[in-house]
Amino acid sequence: MPRTEILAFTVVLTLSPLVAPVAQQPDSVTADSTKAISRRRQPLPPISVTGTLSPAAADALGSSRTVLDASALRAEPARSAVDAIRNTTSVFIDEANGPLGPTIIRLRGGEETFAQILMDGVPVNENGGFFDAQGITLTNVDRVEVARGPQSTLYGSSALSGVVQMHTRAGTPGPLRMEATAEGGRTSTYGGSARASALASGGSERARFSFGVGSIRDRGQYRLPNDLQANEVSLRADIVPSDALTLTTVGRFLGVDAKLPVRNPGTTRAPLDPNQRQARDRVVGSLVGAWTPTARWAHQASVSYFRRDFTYEDTRDGLDQSQFSSFVFDFNYHYEAVVRRATARYVGTVSGTPLRRTDASLSYGGEWLRESLTDQQRGDFGPASTSMARPSVSGFGEGHARIGERLTILAGGRIERFEGLEAAIVPRAIAVLNVVPNRVALRASVSRAYKAPNIQDQFPSNPVIVANPDLEPETSQSWEAGTELRLPWMNGTAGVTYFYQDFENLIRSVSFDTTGRQINRNLGRSRAAGVEAELTLAPRARWSLGGSAAWMKTRIVDNGGLPAAQFPNGGELPFRPAYTATAFASAPVATSATVLMRVSAVGQQTVLTDRFRGARVDIAPYALLGATATWTMTPATDAYLQLANILGRKYDTAYDRPGMARGAAIGLRYSR
Repeated sequence: MPRTEILAFTVVLTLSPLVAPVAQQPDSVTADSTKAISRRRQPLPPISVTGTLSPAAADALGSSRTVLDASALRAEPARSAVDAIRNTTSVFIDEANGPLGPTIIRLRGGEETFAQILMDGVPVNENGGFFDAQGITLTNVDRVEVARGPQSTLYGSSALSGVVQMHTRAGTPGPLRMEATAEGGRTSTYGGSARASALASGGSERARFSFGVGSIRDRGQYRLPNDLQANEVSLRADIVPSDALTLTTVGRFLGVDAKLPVRNPGTTRAPLDPNQRQARDRVVGSLVGAWTPTARWAHQASVSYFRRDFTYEDTRDGLDQSQFSSFVFDFNYHYEAVVRRATARYVGTVSGTPLRRTDASLSYGGEWLRESLTDQQRGDFGPASTSMARPSVSGFGEGHARIGERLTILAGGRIERFEGLEAAIVPRAIAVLNVVPNRVALRASVSRAYKAPNIQDQFPSNPVIVANPDLEPETSQSWEAGTELRLPWMNGTAGVTYFYQDFENLIRSVSFDTTGRQINRNLGRSRAAGVEAELTLAPRARWSLGGSAAWMKTRIVDNGGLPAAQFPNGGELPFRPAYTATAFASAPVATSATVLMRVSAVGQQTVLTDRFRGARVDIAPYALLGATATWTMTPATDAYLQLANILGRKYDTAYDRPGMARGAAIGLRYSR
């Protein structure tokens, strides 16, 4: 993409929602960030908590949520966002093409397109909700939040199963702070990797900044290399012109380039492809401002921009198709696609109530969004190009009331209309009852969510697909109930949640006529239900242990538009394991050294032999052992050693796709 456009949108402003301090948690910039924040005479507006619009304390959210803060990300350094969230509750990283290939994030058994991915509040899903997490790093990221369950009332289309959000860290007033990290690693097969990053932050209480640059190189573990290259640059600046006004700008560029040596697994048993390659460049920009004229009123307006440039290319290898039992892609082919998304948003919040023993707030607002797609292809299929755009408008509101010390109620809704579609209305309601204040809480929620059709489903422009002006959004209905426990004698928390979600109006491509043309229709229906359990304990200083697990059952209720042999009614959805679980323990082994051990497990799952087709087969469950040792060498320097798959367990991520081999990485961090 043009260099000038990258630079321009790296400094685009986002006027982000401001909610009462009780609803937020501060940036965790460094180990002593709490002290630094308390010294600020001109504090930044606290950061929005993923999963709520109106003010809410953490114990009153009522929805399932996991937060990986700066200390957690530092304790287990993650080379990518995928590695960071892999062990969070009800998250399954679908690596059907094997490690380092295209990567899907699934939440609570939903489709790939049902998880909304945000960077500083900006949606970065691609056209139709798709998101390939391959190569996404966490350079200059302060924390990662995973909100499970439908979130369309807040974030609109694609948030049917939940939201994953990455937050850029804020600068700390004072002298320039700098940090550098260098890491090298290798697996027991072919794979070697290297990672480096540099961070800087500083400024005054009226103007501060944080900057980060990072790069990853990873060969991959196949005989033919993936040669993954990922580069990231980010900048955040905060300006506080007055006590009532704050402006924040966040810009991020992410570039990922990799070979794709794997072909579709399964019955083809085709050799690896030496010529297939893909690249993605993403630009995320936002300008942030919030105005609080009084203690009761807050106003926010936001503008943001997202652009994704995608390139895929392949060269004919000369395979003999007759030797394979199913079709193998082997053509000269080049494809380019550019997605642009601009958003403007306003949120207002008013808090306070005349009723005794009741705290209440009301948030309301609207959003305008315009998404466009331009693509072109050339090669053995001939040249072709398309260009299409689709705007949408929405209005939303949310009320939050705390009644006495025991009951909290949150209710809201959203109405949104995309051009060419009927308006979607998605309400939700949440209740939290503190049975024993600060000890035992019960919570329950019910909500609806939706996903607008892929822009190419709605406006096809080719001789193969027939337009369907009556296409409707995919929808879901969900409810969940759970309990949260505080364990003061062990400085811990525990929780159990049951969730149930129906997915309806699923879009399928079916035959339109005898000429072979296809049309998209709302035909399918599926279901996911499960139990989540979480536990964390900190019995002594520098000691911590805990774990989480999610057991899930999925069911195909209506397989309309799909082959019955692959998607039988009453059968499990493919690529959803029966359970995911993790347990960890961290303890000091010396005054300056700590060791963290972790066991992760993935249950049996049904998969398809050819990814999107083929026979249904089961792959075995597996469990992996890993460890991270950290040594503080000097006040400014620490080193770490990470070991993955210590026992050398052989397992499959999908049919005929081996998982990551035994690996080790050594890193050094320096800060001043």
